[in-house]
Amino acid sequence: MPGDPRAEVVASRFAVAVIAVTATALAMTTWRHLKKRAGAPSDVERIERKAVALDCGLIDVPGDASLVAKVASLVKLAVNGMPGCTRLYVRLSSTPSSIQAFEKVATVAYAAAAAAKPDVDVRVLLDFNDQAIKGAPELQAYLGFDDASGATAAAALSEARAAAGLAEVAYLSLGAEGVRFTPAGGTSGAADGSGPPAAGVAGEGGAEIATSSTMELAFDYGQFKCLCLGGTFDRMHNGHKLLLSVAALLLSDGGRMVIGVTGDQLLAKKALKELLESGPVRCLRVLSFLRAVRPKLIYDAVKITDPYGPAIVDPELEAIVVSRETASGGAACNKKRLENGLNEMHVYTTGLMGKSTDNSTLDDAADMKDKISSSDIRNTSIVAKCAEVGAVEWARRSDPELEPYTIGLTGGIACGKSTVSKRMAALFNVPIVDCDKLGHKAYVKGTKCFEDVVNAFGAEIVGEDGEIERKKLAGVLFSDPETKAAKFETLNGIVWPRIAEMIKEEKMRLKREGATFVVVEAAILLEAGWDRIVDEVWLVLTSHKVQVARLMERNGFDEAECDKRISAQKPAAERIPKCHVVVPNDGTAEELDPLLTKLWPHVVDRAPATLLNAPAGSLRQRWKWVAVDVLHMSVELASDWWRVIHDKHCEGHRHYHNLSHLSEMLFYADQFEVGMGVGRVEWSESR
Repeated sequence: MPGDPRAEVVASRFAVAVIAVTATALAMTTWRHLKKRAGAPSDVERIERKAVALDCGLIDVPGDASLVAKVASLVKLAVNGMPGCTRLYVRLSSTPSSIQAFEKVATVAYAAAAAAKPDVDVRVLLDFNDQAIKGAPELQAYLGFDDASGATAAAALSEARAAAGLAEVAYLSLGAEGVRFTPAGGTSGAADGSGPPAAGVAGEGGAEIATSSTMELAFDYGQFKCLCLGGTFDRMHNGHKLLLSVAALLLSDGGRMVIGVTGDQLLAKKALKELLESGPVRCLRVLSFLRAVRPKLIYDAVKITDPYGPAIVDPELEAIVVSRETASGGAACNKKRLENGLNEMHVYTTGLMGKSTDNSTLDDAADMKDKISSSDIRNTSIVAKCAEVGAVEWARRSDPELEPYTIGLTGGIACGKSTVSKRMAALFNVPIVDCDKLGHKAYVKGTKCFEDVVNAFGAEIVGEDGEIERKKLAGVLFSDPETKAAKFETLNGIVWPRIAEMIKEEKMRLKREGATFVVVEAAILLEAGWDRIVDEVWLVLTSHKVQVARLMERNGFDEAECDKRISAQKPAAERIPKCHVVVPNDGTAEELDPLLTKLWPHVVDRAPATLLNAPAGSLRQRWKWVAVDVLHMSVELASDWWRVIHDKHCEGHRHYHNLSHLSEMLFYADQFEVGMGVGRVEWSESR
């Protein structure tokens, strides 16, 4: 019956079911079509693909600190010999003679892997008696160099893991004849001359490493039942791993480690603080690493909102582990503990890992600038992320026949947008479309926009020359605080669409004049929705301190007025999720050139990519087939929808995914077991 709510519900559910069935059938048809076109792989190809598909392996290296050259050789061979390697566990075949000796061996292993493949997550195991590697359920392969002994070791590992309820491992032989793959439970024939490399291989490490720890007593394995350490732990790097590993070795089985993770209150002065990972993700990365390398401890990751955290209030703490960079923090915490009537903690100071992959820790204060730091990684990641934007499945929005490839450049007040655009124009001969100037032309006399603005705000805003006077218009907009927001919404609703049209007109004019690329500079690019008419979005990022200094010099404002102007705008943390590339601009115009020169080739590489020229079998080719060939969408609409799907659901190249939403969600899902008796995260945004 018409109007019957039950009938409407049934009809609605039926419509949803029809759409779901149609979409499923379409997807299955597409998949069968693509699979048929791809063809079946040969047996040899299947074996090769299985080997390449393995991304997590284990290698045994000597625990003797005098054999660090051999450690470096083995680790480099392992990360290079496992094509798809993203994580490598390193097991020491003998227990190092001391914690200082462990530092020496671990530092070499981490540095060697970083030199070979910087993106591989290397983890040196700390439970030297764990035959099953219980902390690494994701382990897939054992890497060896002698087929007979290697296959035996792999079989023993598989047997121990099976007994522990874990998956068996495959065996990868990294011999002289190249990588050979043996599935889990299989056997491998001998390969002549494929034994492990000898110690002291030329060019494979061997640098003399100074002892990195300074101690007040002779520290030993398992010496304490409870200790603490702290840090930001952004983008877990090898320096973090070394610090955490030493702390774990100082604890006895069942001991408790308290890890203070810096909260937002203490991050204001951090370089590129907007690109920091969120607090809970930093906590979980720490716990994930510790749980894998030594699962027999209790781990508490706690948010800290002051420089001391639990170090000055927890009566059970016996020791604190610091790096040479933060050595003074240990003494400061002990001073506070004594004031609070608590015991003084023992202080263990680890060395610092250098950026230079020379297999050594840093021990000279003059070399402090060479240490690994998260801020350097954040800086480096900018170029890497720019490369990733077009690495897979990119498709431009603009029509290459009618418009140049377009970069939308945005940023807050006094961030230096114009400086960046001028440097891009000078370096790459790229024309600039200034949306501020377009805005002044949008409502000139004789245009429909002029008529609409006058009708909305009254004839009194028109001056003697017949044009709208900006001061008179501002007087109307700000006349009543209660209606200001509504008036601005009305004005923007009239002017912004017209500016969008003018941007497209200007782009088409520049294309006719021969422009291949164009930069659209707009402070309100995101707020106005103009990011939908550009191909990618760049954000100019400046620290608050530099913003204030520039405003005071440029506009003559006092600090209070500067803060008021800055806080009135959308904060950078809200802009970053919607951008593809971040350009830090705290320095001079000339200091921008090296970064822009590194970013530009990636723009040139991805500019030709469209839905129509998508490689066969790619996701965007499949989307083009569905959207254009089956559903008969226009290419423009299909490209627009592809960007929405690409940016929000498919890849992790955007800062939105890496720092704010998708990566965080997936990391929680992957690491949910951390909270099940292995580690605890204490993080409250209200604190």
